[in-house]
Amino acid sequence: DPRPIYAGTRVVAEPQPLRLLHAESGDVYGSDRGEVTWLAVLITCLFPTPGTIKALENVYYNTESGYIQNSSDMWKCFGQGFLSETFMPSPNRSTLFPVATTVAWLARGCDNTWENAFKISMGSAYIDGEMGFWKGVWYGMSSNSLEAFQNTVGARYSQAKNIFNVGGVDRVDYLGGMTYVTNENSSVNGDDGITMGRFSNVNINDEVIGQFSEFAQTTHRGTYMHEYGHLYQGRNYGPLYLPYIGLKSIGSASKSNEEVDHIRQWYEVESSYYGKRYFVNKYGPQVWTPLMEYYNPTSK
Repeated sequence: DPRPIYAGTRVVAEPQPLRLLHAESGDVYGSDRGEVTWLAVLITCLFPTPGTIKALENVYYNTESGYIQNSSDMWKCFGQGFLSETFMPSPNRSTLFPVATTVAWLARGCDNTWENAFKISMGSAYIDGEMGFWKGVWYGMSSNSLEAFQNTVGARYSQAKNIFNVGGVDRVDYLGGMTYVTNENSSVNGDDGITMGRFSNVNINDEVIGQFSEFAQTTHRGTYMHEYGHLYQGRNYGPLYLPYIGLKSIGSASKSNEEVDHIRQWYEVESSYYGKRYFVNKYGPQVWTPLMEYYNPTSK
């Protein structure tokens, strides 16, 4: 049986591989998971509108992240995706990436390039199921409008890294509304990352072991937690995120001789604060939290 993890007042199962087209009764989420998954697929096939497609993508994402456990969860995620796309349609996705991804996939001997590309693409449709229904609808609409620019930049940057193998993309994981694109066994000195919108590209010096949600909150808690805070900043600052936060962050990271100098900048401290608040509320207090003295917002 999957080991439960703490999620505020809710206990959820560890994420399991999605069996979207062959879900069976009696799996880890119970019989109605399979039934409702098939209903979601059937509705999308019968009424293939942008709203139902976005809804099915959101169901996929929240199943992969381990949120969906029963029919109520499934319909909640389907409804959030459908309404957010209906009220505020998503920007058009590039048609060049599937072609380039296929070429790269064949050139590398049919590795995980296509799988990573698919998960990155699905990340554009993700609404965190832990949110209340209408809050999730609002964030879905915000992602397609106020946050559209940084989300588009983040998605295309991640896809380009995956296609051209720049920096490496070894795996793609979902956690709390964020799409983490991880480069394992990185040659950089220590762990680091860059986040644009809901896409966070992270470099780590070793490999993800076990369930990603547990790995992210223990071994590399500081890195994944800090980068998660940039997601909140993107929501708060909207279209001003890249010029007001993103460019400043890239500039200070490239100029800093010591990592602590970059971490002390107000926008990095703010990101760490938001990330720590989310992780503690979701997973409970942890003993290991690096650079605790930098995890409180300072004056700008």
